Amino acid sequence: MSKGLTESEIKQVVVKFPEILACSVESRLTANVNELQDKWFIQGPAVGGVIKRRPEVLGYNVDCNLSQGACVGECNRCWARF
Repeated sequence: MSKGLTESEIKQVVVKFPEILACSVESRLTANVNELQDKWFIQGPAVGGVIKRRPEVLGYNVDCNLSQGACVGECNRCWARF
C-alpha cells in the first residue's frame, strides 16, 4: 500500500507520524485510504501527496461517535480536522 510513495518518502511519513507503526493495516490504514478515495474523492497520485503532506490522516478515526451526534471534537483523531 505505497500509493506511489518512494521508499524515502515512506520513511519521511514514518518520521512525521511514527504512530503509523502501531496502526492496523486492515482496520486503520486501508480504511483511511478508502476514506480519502471514496468520501473525499482524492484519487491516483494525489492520495500519496496527501499522505506526504498530512500523514496523520492515516491514523484518523473513520467510525466515531459523530454519527450519533456525540462528537465534541476533543479526540483530535477524526476527519473533522481534515
